[in-house]
Amino acid sequence: RITECLISLLLLFTVAQTQTLPEGFSHTNDYANWSAEDSKFVTFAHLPDNRWVATTQRGEVFLFNSEGLVTDPILELPVYEGSERGALGIVPDPDFSTNGHIYVYYTALQNPDIDPNFYDEESTEYPVDPDDSFGWSYSVGRLARFTMIGDTISYDSKVILFDVGYSKWGHHNGGHVKFGTDGMLYLSAGDNGEGYISGQSLDDNAGSILRLDVHGTNIIPSDNPFGSDNAIYAYGLRNPFTFDINVNGDGPAAGRFLVNDVGGAEDLPDLPYEEVNEIVAGGNYGWIDCNGYNDCPQEEGDNPEFIGPIYAFTGRGPDFGDDADAECAVIGGAFYTGDTWGDEYRNNYFFGDWCAGWIKRITPDYQVIDFATGLSIIDLEFSPDGETLYILDQTGIKWVSNLGGSGSAPSATLSVYPMQSDTPTTVTITVVDAEITDSGDTLTYEFSIDGNIQVVQSTSSYDHVFGSLGTYYVSVRVWSTEGFALTLSETVVIGIPPQVNITSPQSGLFYTAGDTLYYHGTTDKGEMSWIIDFHHETHTHPMLLSTVDSEVSHEFYIEPRGDHFVSDVFFRIILRAEDDDGVIGETYVDIQPNTVTISFETDPPGLEVVSPGPLTCPIDTYTVAGIERPVTVPTPQVLDTIEYEFVSWSHGENNDLHYISPIEDTTYTATFRVTGNIVSESEGEEEEVTEAANSEDANNEGSGSEGSNSEGIDSEDSSSSSVFAIVQVAMMILLLFG
Repeated sequence: RITECLISLLLLFTVAQTQTLPEGFSHTNDYANWSAEDSKFVTFAHLPDNRWVATTQRGEVFLFNSEGLVTDPILELPVYEGSERGALGIVPDPDFSTNGHIYVYYTALQNPDIDPNFYDEESTEYPVDPDDSFGWSYSVGRLARFTMIGDTISYDSKVILFDVGYSKWGHHNGGHVKFGTDGMLYLSAGDNGEGYISGQSLDDNAGSILRLDVHGTNIIPSDNPFGSDNAIYAYGLRNPFTFDINVNGDGPAAGRFLVNDVGGAEDLPDLPYEEVNEIVAGGNYGWIDCNGYNDCPQEEGDNPEFIGPIYAFTGRGPDFGDDADAECAVIGGAFYTGDTWGDEYRNNYFFGDWCAGWIKRITPDYQVIDFATGLSIIDLEFSPDGETLYILDQTGIKWVSNLGGSGSAPSATLSVYPMQSDTPTTVTITVVDAEITDSGDTLTYEFSIDGNIQVVQSTSSYDHVFGSLGTYYVSVRVWSTEGFALTLSETVVIGIPPQVNITSPQSGLFYTAGDTLYYHGTTDKGEMSWIIDFHHETHTHPMLLSTVDSEVSHEFYIEPRGDHFVSDVFFRIILRAEDDDGVIGETYVDIQPNTVTISFETDPPGLEVVSPGPLTCPIDTYTVAGIERPVTVPTPQVLDTIEYEFVSWSHGENNDLHYISPIEDTTYTATFRVTGNIVSESEGEEEEVTEAANSEDANNEGSGSEGSNSEGIDSEDSSSSSVFAIVQVAMMILLLFG
């Protein structure tokens, strides 16, 4: 499907406010002073003096002071952009007031061929592969220390502390950093989209929580749970994107370490859960063998080596892709340790969901309670005094305060007309449907343009004359007599937007993984820039971040490997142009994937294959054509007390982990044979059959693999295999008990 949308067609737009907070709380989102356009913020951290530092996917570090955003970034890092890469974690040193040290985790660009003017040192442990034609080794996850002096950070102050590993596929990088009660720095590392390799491995930093001594002689502490040469503190995680440690807490929750692990793909049976995990030294949280409440240690018989989540949730039902309120990614993470909110909230862990926009809290006794809805969230932090909850989304910072009492913030919508005009004009800005909890309370309205207050009044409508061409930020702050406030905002465009046109790709184009996408466009005025987003269900992964156009034509390689195997994905190519007056024209093209059906079967039916999670066969899965999907087979397996071992794949592969990338509907069949062991259902013990049974099974080995081919087993072959398996079982019973 190709869809085009021009900003010049917008005439009127109403912003609905659906935020809810507990009584006594107020929410502020003053984007005029606390935002950066197209910034793609990722995370933030407070400094002891009430300043804030926030990182972006472009590798920038921005500073916020008491007045809001300091306009220009105070540090720019050479990151390999795209997907979920960037500057992903930031934290000040516990002695920041004395030493000015700040730690940043980022996906460092180490290949000068990408940008010869700005690249980082090449990793000694993870160097660039000269034969790498896909860019899988161009970037490494890197922890570095910088020194902040005043309001600036010099890139030359960088000290590289630890390289986690390659950022191969761009997503599942994790990257959050915090200091623990022991003074060690903890870093979350995602599974790199290769949980089937790294999930249960202690030889790979991916999919783990790392524990590092940034103040000592050796970066890996000698008392780490897996040895002084292993940075891993806990493992078996998919994408532990955010976490917090209750350093300043008290009572049973003091020192509690909770991590948000973003869940698995919804096309895999039993793997769609978002998790909140309590981290302990040496803990194994089960990925990729279990996720959420599926096969994790919640019930008798589950793997006792795995630690299950303290809370898991999923909104990924059959209509997930059409449900704008569905949950998709657990996000944020902050402990409240202040006093004014009351004992009800003290030592509570606050976390949210990126798509659904809610915040919940987990109490010290592990109760999960709703807190807020209708928010945009990427990270959460409490202020240094612990009394204000700051919320970061991809455009800026807002906050939630407890004003006490029984009041709550007003609710309202904002009407701006016209939102676009070719020439200077008067625009009417109106707050409509304003509601307050106390009928005796009154509201005050503060109207601002680009952060500059124009008027403060008791009436809800204001006419503003826009006398010059440009793009303007309009905001209205509404507050009650008790001090509860709401901020509404919108953008007004005065001028004729540039007429932009994407000349390639053309309408109706579909892609196959591994393709190179060629794109170019034109504008009648202004400077062009490109953005490419990868849409996955109801959320996006930025692949190309606002790159200024300096070439006639561009190309974008669609990587064939990753873990987004689902068919509910597409690429959106966005072309923007901004003229000298700041008026922006925009259009976009959506490129849909070619999709295929991959059918997995086993002979006999009912056994499992892994791709990348466990699949009970027969089963059909739907995926993007050409995507490299990992496949392996657990062996031996038990079905109805009979143990089977793997023999062969219909496509000729052995049982080693390998990849399939069909471009048309394909059936893959794994053939098994009886081992000669019978497993007791009651005791789980294996009983050895006689040598004669083993010999008989070996003589029949060839028959067990017949009928397998790249097109699958037809019904006649399948029936023959089932009959043969029954005969085998009967023979063993006769030999054992006859």
